[in-house]
Amino acid sequence: MRLPERLGTIAGGALTPLLDTLFLLIFALLALSDARREDDRQPESSEEVRIELPTVEPGGEAAIDAGVRITLRLQADGTLRVGDGATSIDSRAGLDAALARALDDTGSGATLPEEVTIEIEADRAAPHGVAVDLLQHLRLAGFLRVELVAIGDASPSQPFGGGQR
Repeated sequence: MRLPERLGTIAGGALTPLLDTLFLLIFALLALSDARREDDRQPESSEEVRIELPTVEPGGEAAIDAGVRITLRLQADGTLRVGDGATSIDSRAGLDAALARALDDTGSGATLPEEVTIEIEADRAAPHGVAVDLLQHLRLAGFLRVELVAIGDASPSQPFGGGQR
């Protein structure tokens, strides 16, 4: 019995798909692998961010430091007042002007926001959005020492935050 001559050889047309498949496999492995060693890698670009977390002390009044202190009062209806002032502040420009007047009234000569402590006395029923907007505005204005104090009834029988569910 005689075997055909072509049985032991690779036909010219059958080699091309095999090579194409091998080249695609090699390319995929090279593209998906990371050939660099761990110590050769460049560090990713990152920015160092320093965060100063607030401290909370249970009960009692907050310690009063010797620096300049300005009190902002956030009422339950969302109105904002500086100190014991009777006029409400309705804009960011009005807040900036009121803070400037309060700094002038202290007479301490502190002109930098970093030297001022701002205490926000917020009613527990005050709108959350107003309080967050106020904190954001003060942060962007450069005030670093901002204290937030919740005022109002908070009994253990009420839900968290003193509100109604």
